[in-house]
Amino acid sequence: MNTKEYDSLYALLEAFPTEDACIEHLEQLRWPKGIICQVISVDGGMGHLNPAYMGQAY
Repeated sequence: MNTKEYDSLYALLEAFPTEDACIEHLEQLRWPKGIICQVISVDGGMGHLNPAYMGQAY
């Protein structure tokens, strides 16, 4: 995970060359253990969401 500070826009664009790279970094900062749903759970605990199924109806 990239946690350094950037002193220029160029340095920031080098660290995150694509929108997906930036989104992946922000998701890791927000959800370090993965996205957890308190509603959908198989084991009675917290359910981890699979990004492949996000946006699909259950």
